[in-house]
Amino acid sequence: MVSLINAPAWALQPDELVLIANTNVPEGVKLAQYYAKRRGVPEAQILLLTLQNSEEVSFDQYEHDVVPAVRKFLRDGGLQIKVRCLVTFYGMPIRVVSEPKHRSYRQNGLRLILNWGACFQR
Repeated sequence: MVSLINAPAWALQPDELVLIANTNVPEGVKLAQYYAKRRGVPEAQILLLTLQNSEEVSFDQYEHDVVPAVRKFLRDGGLQIKVRCLVTFYGMPIRVVSEPKHRSYRQNGLRLILNWGACFQR
């Protein structure tokens, strides 16, 4: 018989999350704020970006508006080591549309953000 009473908890802690919402979609911002309150995520760990209200974002906009903003937010908040998960909310683009020369970036998703120092590895 196996006892699960002493099994380690694998859930992410509230301070290991950054919540990302689009200011052009007020419902998504409200949802992120509600989630933060209910889950105990520090208010300072909500990143608000101003993007078009679309399911898609061009590679260029992703590379110039999203990636630098997330990196700066993590760096300025001293969150590079602590944060393990970026949580996007309703209204954030879910797909990066790329030109053929950028196909590998689209396939690798957030690696553009994560490669800058392996900020999520412990």
